[in-house]
Amino acid sequence: MGEATADKLHRLGFANIGQLQHCDVDELVAQFGKHGRRLAQLARGKDDSPIQTDRDRKSVSHEQTFAEDTKDRQFLRAKLLELSEQVGHRLRSSQFKGRTVTLKLRFSDFHTITRSTTLAEPTNSDQQIYRAVGGLLDTVNLARRKVRLVGVAVSKLDTGQQPQLLATSNSRESEVDKAIDAVRERFGTDSVRRARLAEDNSPKDKP
Repeated sequence: MGEATADKLHRLGFANIGQLQHCDVDELVAQFGKHGRRLAQLARGKDDSPIQTDRDRKSVSHEQTFAEDTKDRQFLRAKLLELSEQVGHRLRSSQFKGRTVTLKLRFSDFHTITRSTTLAEPTNSDQQIYRAVGGLLDTVNLARRKVRLVGVAVSKLDTGQQPQLLATSNSRESEVDKAIDAVRERFGTDSVRRARLAEDNSPKDKP
């Protein structure tokens, strides 16, 4: 979101994402045009960014906007795991692996930052992606500001078809992910949940 859009939202009286979630979509379209519908989707945590066709910019990403801003790291990590699973599933479905993992954070003042890391080898493993973004989150100081949006992206994609002589931890984790994918495709998304996601992961910010 650009500064001009953020300023206009403030002028219209939108102080937090919860207010934007309850706003009528047609009202946002009237104020922002086609971008208004996109704002409504993002406010409700919906973002299905397609794989880019540009070879240098190709990436897979997912984002989620929270109803309440938070700096609860345990909650943020749970959300990052969810997003890592979504990104990993799309990579595997498209038969891609990626080398660069990016964390995106948008704060309560609409300021947005990204942090990226490049892996030693391409991956489409949920756990590899999650460990990478979790490490990136550890580098961000949340002492004085709360987060309203998190995003996970994997870029520098290739088809990952090069043969491997020995199974690595990366490839073993990817096989586990594929097995989980198969169960979910047959019995539903919630049929298999990792232990971290089975717990209550609502934000628990201290007053």
